[in-house]
Amino acid sequence: METIDQQLRIYAEELHQYYSDQFSPGDYEEFLRNMYNAQVRTHGEEAMAYMSSDTIIKVIKMQIKEMIRVKSLPRLMQKRDRI
Repeated sequence: METIDQQLRIYAEELHQYYSDQFSPGDYEEFLRNMYNAQVRTHGEEAMAYMSSDTIIKVIKMQIKEMIRVKSLPRLMQKRDRI
């Protein structure tokens, strides 16, 4: 099973290929890492420890899909350091 870091890196590359815009895969990875950290702050480290990495990535992907649907991902990428 892949680690969270590996899965975030892979998904960041997928987002970069999907958008192919001014943001690098590293920018997307930073954004995804910030989203993960926000999940940890919200739910707590103990609760996150009980979740599998696949479940965590699935939740993050669902959030990203919703951002894409409402066209807010590019705007949020501009503010990724504040997430």
